[in-house]
Amino acid sequence: ADISLPLGELADFIDKISYEISLISDCQINCFGHVGDGNLHFNLFRNWDKTVSSYESIVPTLSSMLYGEVIKRNGSISAEHGIGRLKKSQLLASSDKAKIDTIKAIKKAIDPNGIFNPGVLIDVYFFNQVNHLQNHKEHSPQSPFVLNAFDRLIQEGQL
Repeated sequence: ADISLPLGELADFIDKISYEISLISDCQINCFGHVGDGNLHFNLFRNWDKTVSSYESIVPTLSSMLYGEVIKRNGSISAEHGIGRLKKSQLLASSDKAKIDTIKAIKKAIDPNGIFNPGVLIDVYFFNQVNHLQNHKEHSPQSPFVLNAFDRLIQEGQL
C-alpha cells in the first residue's frame, strides 16, 4: 500500500497495524518510505512456504484493517503513486462528495470527450458500479471496509 499519514501518527500506526496483522496472518511486512513527508509504503508479502491462494480469503480483512486505520488517523489511502485502477473503490469510500465532485469536474474540464485513460479512474462505468453497490451491497465482492464506508456516506447523505 502506498499511503500517507500525519508525521505524528507514523510510528504508532506502524506498531499498531503490524501487531494487528500479526494476530491474524503470517504475512511478512515490508514497510519503508519517505517518512519526512509522511509517505509510507506498507507492503505485505506471503510466507513463501504457502501458496498465494492460501491468502485470498484474508486479503479483504487485511485491506480493511490497513485502510481503515489510515482513515482513522486522517491519512490518505494513496501517497505519491496515485489511485489508478486498484484503489477506485477505496477512493470513493474514503472521500467526501465535494472531493469526488471536484475530481469529476477537473476530469471533465481537461478531458471533455473522455479520451485520456478512459475507464482508469473517473468514468461512467465506475459511477454506475457505485450506484449498484449502494443498492446491492450484500452481493458485492468489495472489502468490508469499502462497504462500511459506503454505508457511512449514504447515511451522511453524501451518496
